[in-house]
Amino acid sequence: MTIRLSRAQQRERTQSELRRIARAEFLRQGYAATRLDTVAELAGYSKGAVYSNFADKRALCQAVLTDIRREKFAEIAAITSSSDDVDQIADKLGDWIRATVGDAEWTALELEFSALARTDPTVHALTADARREFSAAIAALLTDVLGDPAELAPGLPGVGDLADLLLSTGIGLGISRAFDPDVSLEPGIAGLKGLFGLLAALR
Repeated sequence: MTIRLSRAQQRERTQSELRRIARAEFLRQGYAATRLDTVAELAGYSKGAVYSNFADKRALCQAVLTDIRREKFAEIAAITSSSDDVDQIADKLGDWIRATVGDAEWTALELEFSALARTDPTVHALTADARREFSAAIAALLTDVLGDPAELAPGLPGVGDLADLLLSTGIGLGISRAFDPDVSLEPGIAGLKGLFGLLAALR
């Protein structure tokens, strides 16, 4: 028996397949070199199908990056919810950092897309919104695991500021590692573990 999909289901499936193919192309050869007609052909659709689901290449790339960022955040969330032991969580986060920070293809795509923000107000807004969304999500996870540092001891930064610091440090290390894999992540991981230990002791 053939199951007929609703129009909404068909659209969702088409978008998912286009994002999957576009993701491989964007990561393999970058934003500028990726052609929408190639994406459409590889996905088995017409170029018109791409434009009927995504306004332009910029919108498709943003959708791909959103998928990747959500996957990475889901990995972090799974780690923080896997144990009540702060040391274990810190160790697992260290392993995640080693495996993820400095992913050359992802980092290069983020950089190339973000560079468009210099002349494209829409990309500028999308990039800023994405950073704020990710930082807020990290802050929520930190609060669940450690509480708000500003409430634990006078003079400590609030959880939002701490999330911004961790995110910015991770981005900086990721960029450095993408171009020079010899850049060590270990000082950053040691600092993260020390921070977690300090805040856990103050709870």
